[in-house]
Amino acid sequence: MKRRMRSSLWSAAIVVVGLLGCAFAGQSALPIEQSSAIPSQRVYDRPVLFPLEIGNEWVYSDGAGSFTVQVLRETVEANLLKYFEVSGYLLNDTAKVRKLRRGPLGEILEYNPGGEDFLWYRFGNYRGAWRFETGGDAACITGSRVSVGDIGAKVDVPAGTFERTLRLDFLSPCADGGIVNECFAGGVGLVERVLNTIAGPRIVRLVSARVGGSEWPPASYGVEVSLDRPLYYNNLMPPIIDEWPKARAKLVVRNHTEWPVELTFPTSQRFDFIVRDALGKEILRWSDGRAFLEVIGQEKLLRDSRSYSADIVLKSRDGKRLPAGFYTLAGFLTTQGSGSGLLEITGTVIFEIRDIH
Repeated sequence: MKRRMRSSLWSAAIVVVGLLGCAFAGQSALPIEQSSAIPSQRVYDRPVLFPLEIGNEWVYSDGAGSFTVQVLRETVEANLLKYFEVSGYLLNDTAKVRKLRRGPLGEILEYNPGGEDFLWYRFGNYRGAWRFETGGDAACITGSRVSVGDIGAKVDVPAGTFERTLRLDFLSPCADGGIVNECFAGGVGLVERVLNTIAGPRIVRLVSARVGGSEWPPASYGVEVSLDRPLYYNNLMPPIIDEWPKARAKLVVRNHTEWPVELTFPTSQRFDFIVRDALGKEILRWSDGRAFLEVIGQEKLLRDSRSYSADIVLKSRDGKRLPAGFYTLAGFLTTQGSGSGLLEITGTVIFEIRDIH
């Protein structure tokens, strides 16, 4: 009796959580049969819902943290089929990287060295359900019962507004974990995921994506500077082993317009980062102590983007720790005339340093 009551309560929780995020917009959920149905051919005239191409990248956030999914490389396995290595897709995944391929009917399959490939997604199965199977255990996800729950909803996430999404509903084997539902947009991929946790539903949304040469949110012409976190610590607790914090900085320059941007570099250096204190005084520069070839380089940026990253040790030029406080990181292309206002492509972000005693 207790087991039956707990099952009923869990089913009710799924319905309530299902009203969150992409699940509430659009048409009502479709009826689900116990047996799988053969997808009709018309399904595969739709855009690809899980794009597998080397270089594709998606960034997701639940408001408290973020994670990145990447298509790393292509492999051919013992069964002579082509797969793509995908990292970061399943949260808390011990396997880290999964080898995936698209089946003949648009399904997403994971490589199984011991036999028939594991089935992840069967997007065209509008009338039936299937089991989400993986190679190795993905806690509270492996073994989930999956079905198509909604077609045609509009979903708003930080990366943009997506029309006519497809929602998949999950029934997890765990009472307080796993996926509740996922929403996919054609030509983009996963745009929203609702997770079940002890503390309540957790909604993960797409923040940005680079898929097949297209980017979301679409940017015409601009620059972005980012850090791996907003806060760093000076470790002053004895014994002091690593006193200076290290920041991971990234500079992205985009030009998704029909107008080319001509970039001329006076040396082999392409970018730089500068750290300034709260008064605007330059404290350090990433290029300090680095040598570059004295050779002029020219590049054209047209319907494309450039991305540069670097590790920056947060200490002064004379090797002393930076005082606690707020700082500004500026990232820019070292084009000819940069610093004089001539086609200066630069961006900034603020961060904080605190002391730990």
